[in-house]
Amino acid sequence: MPSTDRTPSPRLFAGALLAASGLQLVELLLPRIPLIPWLRPGFSWIVILPFLLDFGLGPALALFLGRNLLSMAFGGQPASTFLISSVSGAAALGLLGPLLRSAYGHRWIARAGAGIMLAAGFNTLQLMVVAGVLVGSAGYFDQLGPLLLWSAASGLLVAWLSLPLGDGRGWARLESLAPLQQRTALSEGSPMASLLAALGMIASLVAPSIWTTALLLAAALAWGRGPALRAALHTWPFLPYLAWFHLLDTPGDLIAGEWTTRQGVARFALHTLHLWAFTAFGRILTSRLPWSRLLHIDSPWTRGFALALPHVPHLFPSAMAAGRTWWRDGRPDGGRGLLDRLIEHLSTR
Repeated sequence: MPSTDRTPSPRLFAGALLAASGLQLVELLLPRIPLIPWLRPGFSWIVILPFLLDFGLGPALALFLGRNLLSMAFGGQPASTFLISSVSGAAALGLLGPLLRSAYGHRWIARAGAGIMLAAGFNTLQLMVVAGVLVGSAGYFDQLGPLLLWSAASGLLVAWLSLPLGDGRGWARLESLAPLQQRTALSEGSPMASLLAALGMIASLVAPSIWTTALLLAAALAWGRGPALRAALHTWPFLPYLAWFHLLDTPGDLIAGEWTTRQGVARFALHTLHLWAFTAFGRILTSRLPWSRLLHIDSPWTRGFALALPHVPHLFPSAMAAGRTWWRDGRPDGGRGLLDRLIEHLSTR
């Protein structure tokens, strides 16, 4: 039984970060569900789950948040998705991680049980964050049943695909992905601009009126221009979810059929503008953050993050190629085959 947390080397952390981020990109090959766009199998947990069981909460939490940072800063992930994933994932790891690691070490549960419980906690917390922060409705309770069934299936799949890693196995392969020393200069950014963008994100969530939020959105688009606009447009899968809770679930004066009220339209418009303004400011924040200051923090996580950066431009094509060939060839060797394909494509670029 692992009694204390071990600290993985910066190279191992960098390799695990690249693998987790690449596996997350493989999910782009799968269709998204418009009403619940955050609900995906969670392929990056193929790495994060055994990382938690082998190294403990601290390393696993750093790996999870590092994966999210890479996705937002270099993969164009909307800040809204970053917020939902980071808050709910960190809470799930914090609440369940030590318990699952101890139970797994005592052999009270198997890898499958740990995967299912972590998926259930993560997905439930994601739904609560979406409904409470971005949607402003408590109607998520109706989805808990199907959500838990999905969690059981996805957690079991992730646990099976993760078997090549963990219990001291497979980490050397991932470590080989990272270079021996950091070679890529990080952006100097602007602390003042980062602060203003962060304040804009906060204001976007708490703005009380449509006109105030519209002015914030206009300011974000004028500042961030094309990238901010594209980030806001990428939030389209959340719109059916907002429509469901506000156009069909808000009492008031009917204006269309027997379901849509004037108050519902106003709430839908307000929360849509909240989402767009928050995401646009989030894109500005990621482009203005002083990433170079990470190197001044004496931590294996920050050093590993910097070591991973040379491969980041190659992650998308490598992940797409690995996922397509693995699926086309009949999913050979399960999780080991998918990881081997990803490692092979990343190592040859």
